[in-house]
Amino acid sequence: MRYLSQRFSMPYKVAKGALTDIGTEELGHLEIVGAIVHQLTRNLTPEEIEASGFGPYYIDHTTGIWPQAAGGVPFNANQFQSKGDPITDLFENLAAEQKARSTYDNILRMVKDPEVCDPIRFLRMREIVHFQRFGEVLRDAQEHLDSRNFYAFNPSFDIPQGPDCSNSDNSSGQMPSPLPLAQPSVIPPSTSQMPGSRHRMQRTVSYGCQPPADRRADASGAGGSQREGQCGCGQG
Repeated sequence: MRYLSQRFSMPYKVAKGALTDIGTEELGHLEIVGAIVHQLTRNLTPEEIEASGFGPYYIDHTTGIWPQAAGGVPFNANQFQSKGDPITDLFENLAAEQKARSTYDNILRMVKDPEVCDPIRFLRMREIVHFQRFGEVLRDAQEHLDSRNFYAFNPSFDIPQGPDCSNSDNSSGQMPSPLPLAQPSVIPPSTSQMPGSRHRMQRTVSYGCQPPADRRADASGAGGSQREGQCGCGQG
């Protein structure tokens, strides 16, 4: 659900394709895990259910498949993120794949049944592949951006998209101008295209307050004590 939700606002075709592919594969992983749980629980006796600590789940769901964490926390949309920002979402996905791999590692330490371990090893391997693919997608997304600014703005929102939801492959071959965006003072605004980059930050403004007109006039006059770049409010 995470990846299939993120794909709608992803502005880059490579990333959108990867999110679609991996999200579809993850639905198959849900089927694999569900089948494992069903086969392990379908013929339990009441005595086995009570002895295994499966009783509370059984009372609510019998032996039906109801997604929840090992600690009993039910699945809900709060457990995945779709921020609408390519860099944010891709880093989120990298972390999610490593958390899944760690969970499978823990299962393999606890379980010795080969009929369970073999499919879990397969799922673990796929999480590693997904992590690698998201790393490649992240590098591709950064290639669309100015290397001095790709952590400071959201290309899904700050750059207008065309009718095909694309902002990088228009018919003219030119990148559309981004919307005006504030840039932190520690990151110099880009005025020329970086080598190897396909995006240019053209219009920027500075964070922070501006001094009132009378203060600016005083500072620009003879003998003004205010240093250039300060606004006089203690934050400049």
